[in-house]
Amino acid sequence: VELGRLLPPAAEMLGFQGVMLVNASETVMVQFRPDGFTVNNLKTYIGGDRLKSEALRLWSRFADRMKPKDISRVAFRYINQLQLPIQPGEDFKKYLTSPPELPDTLPQSFSEFLSRVVAHPTEHTILAVTQRLTTTSSASVVLLLDIDVSENRAFSGETADLAATLDSLRILRNKTFFELLTEKTVNLYA
Repeated sequence: VELGRLLPPAAEMLGFQGVMLVNASETVMVQFRPDGFTVNNLKTYIGGDRLKSEALRLWSRFADRMKPKDISRVAFRYINQLQLPIQPGEDFKKYLTSPPELPDTLPQSFSEFLSRVVAHPTEHTILAVTQRLTTTSSASVVLLLDIDVSENRAFSGETADLAATLDSLRILRNKTFFELLTEKTVNLYA
């Protein structure tokens, strides 16, 4: 809209925006972009060690071709979908150590919640935790637990530097995951 009149849509060539590739088993997807690189584990969990190894291997290929000048963020993000056998009105604290709460004077029976907390464990580290509880069409209760840990600083781009950073982020991610779940919830997946 310009001066109160609708302008016709215009197409514009934006240049190369990136490439997305998926392996044959559809367990790993990689995105190569001019401003970044992302490796995703889909469907079946391949394990943190294998995911890190694959990410570093693909990073080396990306860095050889793109020659990035500035690397300012390295991250691990896990989105877990947990089926919970919770019954209507049951206390969420049986499954989560810190679920969202309502004041005692309000109704305590609810079927959904969404909570997001962003913490700063160190000067350069960010921990973002999102908890979302919802009920599916089959009436099962699903908890989406999204844990995003990142380090924001200047990186050399060397594989050893990135590997060490990924290792420390993975430790923080795992600690966060297990601190959020009760023993009862962990035992559902043991």
